[in-house]
Amino acid sequence: MSEIQSIVRINGVLPDTATIGDAEKSERAAEVKRANMTANTSCSVFVRNNITASNKEIFHLLVDIGEGVFQSLEKIDLSSYSNFNELLSKPSTGTAMKLPDAILLTHSHDDHVKELPLILSKYSDQQLKTLKVFCTKDCYEQVITKFPKLLSKNNVNESRLFNIVQPNETFEVGPISVIPISAYHGDNSPPGGLIYILRLPDKI
Repeated sequence: MSEIQSIVRINGVLPDTATIGDAEKSERAAEVKRANMTANTSCSVFVRNNITASNKEIFHLLVDIGEGVFQSLEKIDLSSYSNFNELLSKPSTGTAMKLPDAILLTHSHDDHVKELPLILSKYSDQQLKTLKVFCTKDCYEQVITKFPKLLSKNNVNESRLFNIVQPNETFEVGPISVIPISAYHGDNSPPGGLIYILRLPDKI
């Protein structure tokens, strides 16, 4: 059996363009139409370390959290992967999904960040102490502008939750090494966009 096992799952649904306006008036609606989008861009990377019995926990890295992504996560079914059966989503029995251990944000468009407050609301105070959200400083400022309640004293400690990353500076997230790369996302897109290269031990 491989010491490190991983699964990549695509999450999300098509954004409701009715909420963002007509393509002639809304840049975002025009982009959805032009690119023939079929889903919000999000994926989950599940990694299991089988080296020792104490390290067999599953690490869940989520990339982006747009509209419909949380609902998609609730429907996770990895029953065909015997070593990942702990992730089976069984809402009828009250079994919770495996909440992300860390979140990477590529940029601040709604179809990449809209459900960030929703998913954060599902964590206990104890879980929030270990959760990490990674993005650029520009993206962080844009997200906080969109969701100012994240700064409230009754919500998460954003200075501990958010981790600012720099392009081309590798950082570690659980068992995964991450390389953020600056990305161009259009003339009218917000600054600070990234793509991420993920690397597992002895893999890429």
